[in-house]
Amino acid sequence: MRLFAYFCFLLITIVSSETATYSLTVSPTTTYPDGVKKDSTLTFNSQFPGPLLSAKVGDRFVITLKNEFSRPTAVHWHGLYQKGSQFHDGPAMVTQCPLKPGKSQTFNFSTAGQAGTFWYHGHYRSQYTDGLIGPMIIYDPAEPAYFGYDAELILILSDWYHTNYTENEDFYLATGIPPFPNSPLINGKGIYPCAVFPGGFGTLLRTPNCYPERQQRHIFSVQPGRTYRIRVINASALSTFTFSIDGHKLVAIEVDGVALKEPSKKADFAYLIRSIMKDDFVNLFPRTVPNINRFVEDTLLQKATAILSYDSEMTSPTPIASTEPFSYFKYATIPPDSRKSFDLLDDQELSLIPKDDDTAPCHVDIEFVLNIELNLSTERSPRSLFNRSRYVGNHTADPLLIQVVKGVKLKETTNPLYVDTNKVSSGVFIANISTISETTVKRDTVMLDKNSYVVLRFVADNPGVWPLHCHIDWHNTGGMSMTLVEGRDDLVGIEIPEQIQKMCADWKENLSYSEND
Repeated sequence: MRLFAYFCFLLITIVSSETATYSLTVSPTTTYPDGVKKDSTLTFNSQFPGPLLSAKVGDRFVITLKNEFSRPTAVHWHGLYQKGSQFHDGPAMVTQCPLKPGKSQTFNFSTAGQAGTFWYHGHYRSQYTDGLIGPMIIYDPAEPAYFGYDAELILILSDWYHTNYTENEDFYLATGIPPFPNSPLINGKGIYPCAVFPGGFGTLLRTPNCYPERQQRHIFSVQPGRTYRIRVINASALSTFTFSIDGHKLVAIEVDGVALKEPSKKADFAYLIRSIMKDDFVNLFPRTVPNINRFVEDTLLQKATAILSYDSEMTSPTPIASTEPFSYFKYATIPPDSRKSFDLLDDQELSLIPKDDDTAPCHVDIEFVLNIELNLSTERSPRSLFNRSRYVGNHTADPLLIQVVKGVKLKETTNPLYVDTNKVSSGVFIANISTISETTVKRDTVMLDKNSYVVLRFVADNPGVWPLHCHIDWHNTGGMSMTLVEGRDDLVGIEIPEQIQKMCADWKENLSYSEND
């Protein structure tokens, strides 16, 4: 089998702005994602994952959200800048009050300056773990011709729980142990082993409410000789994934909506592959392995598979044994006790280089340190905290550079830290130098390994109140979250939209919503 992979540059073209209008309804739906019945699945428009929301670069999204669930909800548009539209970002109790049952709200924001792969998800408590996820793509119309790919595929990785989000929150807050997902899914489909309980005479008893006939693998239909862009989204609550396609090489071209300068084997979001298979009946498995960083890591690996089919007539999966060993991408790590000064960015295998030379200024106006720890001893419920308390920093109305040094204590796990609006650059922290001059790729989420730290830098040019939190949802639930107030003076006297005022008035009318909501 031969495979050619192409690296492509992002070309932004000037096009007339249009409006992409969508309606989303949050409601409970009975689903069988891995064959196990779940009545409490939360869906957008009765779909899991939710429908694709797409627009062209420079377009405006107008999205109406209706809550037909019995509890409050909120939705966040992950990775979008929201410049000038702070009140449309979505996180509950940060930029808006939660949306009460039976109510609606409309989001209106521009995609100016952005193109790439994004997603949307619930942002009230841990609701997105029950199914409130969906893809969000901003297309550049010039990309297919300029980059040389023929078609696109969207691949959403997620972890799945048979219990609902309130049960999982109660378990975590009572024990301090993040709930372990039951199944990994690809585009909302997976296979849970129905016969798992040992019975008499060597038999296995079937899992309650598990229906093998409802189990599916997602099928990606492709044509030989065409080049495909795969947009990969990790929408999990706890799991990190390694990902490969048997017999195919993948070249990364985009991460978090940022085009890469050179091909990389160490990225998350968008890949290019070219398929030149001549056998229309060969089916391959894109496979994922969730890596749950808990107590005995090797025992917690599960595999999810999908089918890459060259047979356009195929409508149902056929079990096929892999003929090639499974391989996957793996980030290199730096020993936490390393004291040597060296330039990690010189090694192309360990870094992502952005296409645009957009080096952050070296001058630092504000520097602060966030220590992350899990408090298991002084409170009944575990609390994942930044600096053991709320954090309030200095603010200015003028754009400034903020350098954030993050450290980890006690809790030995990997933490993805998400900055809700600004793209941040990260690099190796070397204590005996004051500047980092290399250009690093901008990200909105940074993985922070156990007993380690990461240095982030960004220009504060987007006034607003933005969440900065761990994107392991259970850590966020436990308090590993803070708000970054950017451009405070610019926000003084800002007009609060009437819709937001009405939502908060509705919320205050009935404060009976308890910890069970």
